[in-house]
Amino acid sequence: MRGLYIHIPFCKQKCHYCHFVSKTDLSLIDSYTDALVEELKSYRSYMNSIVTLYIGGGTPSLLSCSQLEKIVNQIDFEKIEEFTIEVNPESVTEEKLMCYRKLGVNRISMGVQTTDDKQLKLIGRLHNYSDVVEKFKLIRKMGFDNVNLDLIYGLPEQSEQSLQLDIDRIMDLSPEHISTYSLMYEEGTFLDSLRIDGIVKAATDEIDRKFFQLIQKQLEIKNYKRYEISNFSKKGFESNHNLLYWSAKEYIGAGVSAHGYLERYRYENESDIQTYIQRMSEGKSAVVYREFIDDKEEIFEYIMLNLRKSDGFAISEFNNKFNLDFYVEYYNEIDYLVSNNAVSIENGRIFLTNYGFDVSNSVYGKFLR
Repeated sequence: MRGLYIHIPFCKQKCHYCHFVSKTDLSLIDSYTDALVEELKSYRSYMNSIVTLYIGGGTPSLLSCSQLEKIVNQIDFEKIEEFTIEVNPESVTEEKLMCYRKLGVNRISMGVQTTDDKQLKLIGRLHNYSDVVEKFKLIRKMGFDNVNLDLIYGLPEQSEQSLQLDIDRIMDLSPEHISTYSLMYEEGTFLDSLRIDGIVKAATDEIDRKFFQLIQKQLEIKNYKRYEISNFSKKGFESNHNLLYWSAKEYIGAGVSAHGYLERYRYENESDIQTYIQRMSEGKSAVVYREFIDDKEEIFEYIMLNLRKSDGFAISEFNNKFNLDFYVEYYNEIDYLVSNNAVSIENGRIFLTNYGFDVSNSVYGKFLR
């Protein structure tokens, strides 16, 4: 059981907070598509084990139907249960949504970020709130009943009132899934240069926590469950692809700068788009870095990733997987974390408390050896 992530690194305009590999030169899309096809062919022997497919970016909805179809034709859909594609409001059309249905997409993830038009402009988004409403209704009209919306909090000059308006407006749309992100001022981004120049001010950690607590409270009132540190969903609409990551399962990463975890090797692809295209045209591997995950690191990553989930992990599953006794191996750590109300153990499962989520990095550190 594996996941497949495909990275589409093209955008009409780079968002001011974005530090991911992306390109605004759309003339490269055709050659990049061909390169992706070649890379996917190299994973042909793994295709019959793929259960989730996620096409992210960048802005995958910039691709034409024929370009997307060329990529998807390399994939074995026999066992795929969840096929997600990321879209931005300004590039969603009825024609593309029809194409997605035809190709088997059953989950849409739309980058909303905020419903405040002034803030959208500040962070470099090309849509406005009315676009979000219009395109969400179009997505529903075209028959998609599993939709995620992204929400960023901690925006410059954001108040509780403006965040509450964001929440209310998203609740009015009633998506099945909501992914939340704290705004990060990544080095080298345009937004970070504004912060350095004193034009915008980053939210404090205290405000950040306060905003997330507001989001959590309001979403839970509307029956959205926090199933992972920053993701909420209605019952039965958790992202299987996300859960695959956080359950420490294997996944293939294809495309420029993509990361993967396969047969105990973690790997990273070429991060320069034109070099990636050239490597694929020459029949070379896209992988530029590989690292073997030894037993010690595998155990730590299993604990760390699974504790991101609200229901943590079954201790019996850990014991069976690693042929260890979790209570014996981590007696002191468990005793400390339970006594400090950072983790709970119920019905044979260990999981983070609300306080534990707030200090999750410290919790993970206790299991690092």
